[in-house]
Amino acid sequence: MQNIVKLNVYDDPTEAESEGSSYSFFKNMESYYLNGRTQNMPINDVENELLADIIELGRRLLQEHLDRRGDGDVGVAIIRNDGKKLSHKRIGKKSLETMFGRVKTERMGYGNRGESSIFPQDEKLEMPGWLYSYPLEERVCREAVRSSYDEIDETLGKYTGAHVPKRQSLNIVSKSSEDFEAFYEQKLPHPSSDAGILVLTADGKGVVMREDGLRDKTRQRSRSQKKSKRLSKGEKKNRKREALVASVYNIKPRIRSIDDVMGEMNREKDAAGNREKPEGKRVWASVEKEKNVVFNEMLEEGLKRKPENKTVAFVCDGAKSVQNPAVDILEPAFKYKCLKFIIILDLIHVIEYLWKAVYALGGSGPDAEDLVNKHLRMILEGRCHVAAAAMRRSATRKKLEGEKRKTVDKSADYILKNKDYMRYNEYLEAGLPIASGVIEGACKHLVKDRFEISGARWGLQGAEALLKLRAVYQSGDWDEYWKCHISREQKRLHRDRRWKPFNNEKNFPKLTVIWGGKAS
Repeated sequence: MQNIVKLNVYDDPTEAESEGSSYSFFKNMESYYLNGRTQNMPINDVENELLADIIELGRRLLQEHLDRRGDGDVGVAIIRNDGKKLSHKRIGKKSLETMFGRVKTERMGYGNRGESSIFPQDEKLEMPGWLYSYPLEERVCREAVRSSYDEIDETLGKYTGAHVPKRQSLNIVSKSSEDFEAFYEQKLPHPSSDAGILVLTADGKGVVMREDGLRDKTRQRSRSQKKSKRLSKGEKKNRKREALVASVYNIKPRIRSIDDVMGEMNREKDAAGNREKPEGKRVWASVEKEKNVVFNEMLEEGLKRKPENKTVAFVCDGAKSVQNPAVDILEPAFKYKCLKFIIILDLIHVIEYLWKAVYALGGSGPDAEDLVNKHLRMILEGRCHVAAAAMRRSATRKKLEGEKRKTVDKSADYILKNKDYMRYNEYLEAGLPIASGVIEGACKHLVKDRFEISGARWGLQGAEALLKLRAVYQSGDWDEYWKCHISREQKRLHRDRRWKPFNNEKNFPKLTVIWGGKAS
């Protein structure tokens, strides 16, 4: 579809402006599309032109609506909430960029010399504090969470009458995200979160940043490395800052046997079809906040979901940067507020280490898969130390050295270090989740799909604002959040500028007319 342009329904472009009213414009549209030259046009061209004219018709109707609402004159003066009388009246003009295009309004302002004016009509209309209307802001943000900023103005040009430059789109996203924390502080959990197992999970995902958005240590490493575009083997680019992705949800218990899990791992069963779906899921991420702040937010979200009669599980990979805050923040808080708090190591990460060890041992084809399954069964049965010892013995028998031996030892060390979080036989009997598919999916859908667009580099504040809006979108809270955002912004705009009409009746003497005489 080509970009929308304002159609000349009339042969003379000035004719529409002279007739003025939206009704007149509509009657000419009706004549044009039912009896005009469109009768010989391809239907796709008619559709494109009709859309453009409907948008223009909407702009005219909106302009006439504003004109009929008046200028908001409430009398000779108003009294501000601090008791000060504002009696200097002047008409102020305001432009508003809307989904239909730009409209203008005139409204009465009340002020004094050296005082900023109050416009009663702005409060009545719930006007935004700047050029762009709330529906247009919402549309810009909806496009921003799904596609690049360069595409937003192009998309708006095709399907609306608005024009929003890239820089202004960035500002809109930043401003629209400012009520994220307040919204989730007051939001009640979904009713489905009252039952089942309460699951908390977190993981990190790198975001390519501009230099000023990197952490201090990363920035120093970035400046110290060679300037050549070609990097040596193993040399990191030092361009990323980690975004911590978090999720809280409820899930029904699903009791399984070890054979069930082995079957799912070997795709003998439709694992996705049998899997319980998360309920009341909320996901979010931050590239700006420290880890302990995000974990405290997870704690607050978890406590809102009434954990008193639930088992609470924290599912993670083996990264100490994620496990340590869970031990320091989540475990002490939940210990006396739930039936049981359990940290679970993601089984998928364990399997990845098993495959690395098997490949280092020279395994390939069906033999490698059988060896992985052998060690996996040991781990699922709760015999982690046996699996780790078997891997090391195999490496010794094969006389592995160098990188291959390091790979096997690293896999064995990973299993032994995390064995306290790998009691899978107990977890399966209790119906607990043993994989972190939810947080892996969140890392992909919340961060990777949008922030790894080719060539993208992010500033810290811009990345944080977009992460918040994407979190609202992914959590299914979009419409509810926008109602909250508009309400809170209106309160901010008018909170300190309350007023009431000035009652001037007692300032003037009452006139009484006496029959046959003079007014006294």
